[in-house]
Amino acid sequence: MINDNKDNAFNEFNKYTKHRVESIDVVPALKKVIDESVTNTTYICTAPCGTSLDSPYWQIMKVVVNSGITTIIWADGNSNYDNIATNRTSLTYR
Repeated sequence: MINDNKDNAFNEFNKYTKHRVESIDVVPALKKVIDESVTNTTYICTAPCGTSLDSPYWQIMKVVVNSGITTIIWADGNSNYDNIATNRTSLTYR
């Protein structure tokens, strides 16, 4: 729902841009590790900035290209931030 309160800072901003703002999502700064050391496979590890590679706070995706078909699978079969980046090649992906 759009807030029509005239004291709202978003409405002041909107007055000049002619755009209405319904909400603003805050996106945390993320750290990424992209490992392409394995042929036809890329590991993409994502975590909040400042996370060490050996901490269990990583989301890890495996991208495999085989005969022109790209498959994207997740560590543990989910996109949770609960893996260790240094273990990326030995994790179970589904």
